[in-house]
Amino acid sequence: ELQYRVEVQNRVYRREMAQLDLELVRLERQLNTSPEAIDPSHASSSASIPQRNPSVGGGLPLLLLSVLPPVIPRASWPSADSS
Repeated sequence: ELQYRVEVQNRVYRREMAQLDLELVRLERQLNTSPEAIDPSHASSSASIPQRNPSVGGGLPLLLLSVLPPVIPRASWPSADSS
């Protein structure tokens, strides 16, 4: 059951990562198009932003893994220990 719960949680995180990647691409496009329309003198500042390759299937970064809450097993059945 623990492995199944981890797999489900992994699928949810992958879906969230894909949504965040799409939002990031949308915001990068908006950032690249809006400075020219607002002020041409600031257009060069967006060129210094490094291009990011979306990595949906690349796994979770270690930083994200360090802040995830631990998987706590349910206590739905009494254990054999009487302590």
